[in-house]
Amino acid sequence: MGTHRLDVDNSGVLRIPFMNYQGELHTNCLYIHCQFNQFTKIVAYDALGVFASDNQLTDVIAPFAEVVNVDNNQLTELLYFNRAKEISCSFNSIKKLYAESAQRIVASSNNIVFLFAPLVTYLVAKNNPLEHLTTPEALTIYIDQMNRNNIYAPKLIDLYVSANDYNFA
Repeated sequence: MGTHRLDVDNSGVLRIPFMNYQGELHTNCLYIHCQFNQFTKIVAYDALGVFASDNQLTDVIAPFAEVVNVDNNQLTELLYFNRAKEISCSFNSIKKLYAESAQRIVASSNNIVFLFAPLVTYLVAKNNPLEHLTTPEALTIYIDQMNRNNIYAPKLIDLYVSANDYNFA
């Protein structure tokens, strides 16, 4: 059985939620709404918004996406969205998250040990075994299960933490 591939071109907005599509999605659409399918990979070089929760994603390539929602998928290892302003990626198995432009991140219930988000102001990263957290602009952070005391957040106003030891650099 080969890999299924869906190619969609020249559509500003692609809406295919709840369609039970399987395999890979390759598109040049600007906004992609494909929640509750069975996609394993999305390749969307032109996308500004990717809304792909509740699939079977193991890879998302959307380098220009400004808003990303990939909750409840099968993403592992590294998630890298260098232009995204908002990222929601809870309930995956992500180990490292690089979000250079993100201002808001919700990344609960992963395996994140390293999170780099220099512009984030609001971060929810509960249920992650965080060891390194670099968020110099963060104003509000929700975390727990912090294994190491390595948090860099000099502008922090609100820290919500449970069952952890923490220090500020």
